[in-house]
Amino acid sequence: MVAAIILWAVMREESHYRPDVFSIAGAQGLMQIMPATGEDIANRLRVSYTNADMLNPEKNIRFGTFYLGSMLNMFSGDLDKALAAYNGGPGNVRKWSGTSIGSTPEGFPTSIAFMETRRYITKVRNTYYTYLWLYED
Repeated sequence: MVAAIILWAVMREESHYRPDVFSIAGAQGLMQIMPATGEDIANRLRVSYTNADMLNPEKNIRFGTFYLGSMLNMFSGDLDKALAAYNGGPGNVRKWSGTSIGSTPEGFPTSIAFMETRRYITKVRNTYYTYLWLYED
């Protein structure tokens, strides 16, 4: 249940559940997949891919779930780092993590150079905790 809730939180903050939305940067669909990321995911999953596929909710969620899972694996389950990578790129997360302040879980959010990414982590976490509260057993 917790894993599903984080996906719902990401979708809310990425697209407000609109499957046909495009970002200024070119990200598409419910989970806002960039075309190059979509191609990479398709290659890893060994499935066909066109940019239009990201407007298909089922495929977009599949790709977004795969990518977020990859970021969680890459950053050893650290949700803040995985969310920062989902939004700002894994290379940037490695760079921010390599700073003295970014090397600790408490300091990492402060080390993020992109204000949008800092806000993104906060928004997704707030939505996540709200959903946990609403849907807890």
